[in-house]
Amino acid sequence: MTHTLTEEEEARYSALADTAERGELKQLGPALGSRTLANAGDLASFMVTHGVTTGGRPNLGRARATGHGRSPRRQVRLPEDLNNRLDAYADAKDLTVSDVIRAALEAYLQPA
Repeated sequence: MTHTLTEEEEARYSALADTAERGELKQLGPALGSRTLANAGDLASFMVTHGVTTGGRPNLGRARATGHGRSPRRQVRLPEDLNNRLDAYADAKDLTVSDVIRAALEAYLQPA
């Protein structure tokens, strides 16, 4: 399958390439040198040995600490005024917007 890059992707990858060519990227782990990773097991072993993590958002499912469970994502559009009030509230309470939305939904959807 071929993916045609958008202008935004082209610009981002071009900027990243320029940064790499100037030697300005931070190395995240040791260089492999002539070694290669033959399979997923080799990759997993390398990542554990060298403390490499994949990052990403944490899972909010039941077994969160183990990386298992499910936390579906929802996306909504908000009127500008409501969005501004949400941001202001989250900032004032030192919370993330996601935390505020989850708490509001919990309160709103409590069983009668």
